[in-house]
Amino acid sequence: MRLPPKTLTIFCIAAALGALGGLIAFRILLSFTPPGERLQGTFTEACLWGDTQTMARLWPAGASPNGRILDGGPEGPTGYPPDPPLHQAAQFGSANAVQWLIEHGANVNSIVDEGDSLWSPLDVAEDHLKQAQRTVDILKAHGAKTGHRK
Repeated sequence: MRLPPKTLTIFCIAAALGALGGLIAFRILLSFTPPGERLQGTFTEACLWGDTQTMARLWPAGASPNGRILDGGPEGPTGYPPDPPLHQAAQFGSANAVQWLIEHGANVNSIVDEGDSLWSPLDVAEDHLKQAQRTVDILKAHGAKTGHRK
């Protein structure tokens, strides 16, 4: 699973131009997205980042814990992730968002068809753990040490 190109473009613009540039680029992208898609897309992005405050604000407005971006397709032409919110939260290890979504009716056994494989939220979370452990292993193999965490 991966972020759609338009979302990655937004992140790159934000990094290059600072927060204001990223906000302007995001608003331009939103101007080409239908309002219903915007609501669900913003909700899904909030799930990805574990932003339960935004999730709670958008849910009464019509965002769905099981909603998908209708014209998302595999690349997410709207710039939003095409996968259901629970898949996004599970992919990024957003435990608070996963809990919130389940408490608000998300289907824990929903399936995303990636063409060559089927992914449940649990599959996505397990893959995330494997990738995180692989990253830790690579860093340690190259002499990385922990910092000054408090």
